[in-house]
Amino acid sequence: MEIPKKAKINKKTYAVHRVHSFKCGKLGEIHYANQVIKIARHALGGTWGKHQYRMDLSKEEQWEVFWHEVVHGILHDMKRHDLNNERFVNAFCRRLYGVLKEK
Repeated sequence: MEIPKKAKINKKTYAVHRVHSFKCGKLGEIHYANQVIKIARHALGGTWGKHQYRMDLSKEEQWEVFWHEVVHGILHDMKRHDLNNERFVNAFCRRLYGVLKEK
């Protein structure tokens, strides 16, 4: 199954874009104002001499990043910024993705 091109969170529809990578090393991001979710296909790692190396993200890893950003979007929609921290979101999205993957 492919990652969707749109994700509806309550009344807002987010465009989902798969990008090559992010320069800062992150794997995904959500822009609430523009209603865009970006998912990296590659993770940039450290450097080897003058070259920065990258790692291809598996489909499963990309799905986890997608759900991670969706959870951020849901919490933002709920105005639950107190729960909008990476540790909580990571734990929650892993469990959510685990349930959805079993379908």
